[in-house]
Amino acid sequence: MYVSLGFLKDGSKLFDELPERNLVTLNVMITGLVKWGELEYARSLFEEMPCRNVVSWTGIIDGYTRMNRSNGALALFRRMVACEYTEPSEITILAVFPAIWQNGDVRNCQLIHGYGEKRRFNAFDIHVSNCFQFLNCIGNDA
Repeated sequence: MYVSLGFLKDGSKLFDELPERNLVTLNVMITGLVKWGELEYARSLFEEMPCRNVVSWTGIIDGYTRMNRSNGALALFRRMVACEYTEPSEITILAVFPAIWQNGDVRNCQLIHGYGEKRRFNAFDIHVSNCFQFLNCIGNDA
């Protein structure tokens, strides 16, 4: 709660005093830090996590995207899918879309579009569907 409201010092102190950190507390801390632009601290916590889930990955990818670090966001997305074998959710796809657009690499547009089509993300979420239409237009213009 402290971190999500912007009380980073209090939130960090409380977090440091936790007798046991779990996936939920780590994910909350990471997403809160990302929200307030503390990407490096969030990344260090992310890398220290003994196990990660789609929420962890999405949170840190979103942070890199928000900080206009598109190459970092795309590298994390690739690592998530190819190395860690974590299935992205529709929210993950929405978090990585701006990084794809910022990067301007048509191949990445086509790869993510194809991946989303294969997983049928566009059938379930209008936001994802709209992003896929945009990516499809970019890919066809190249």
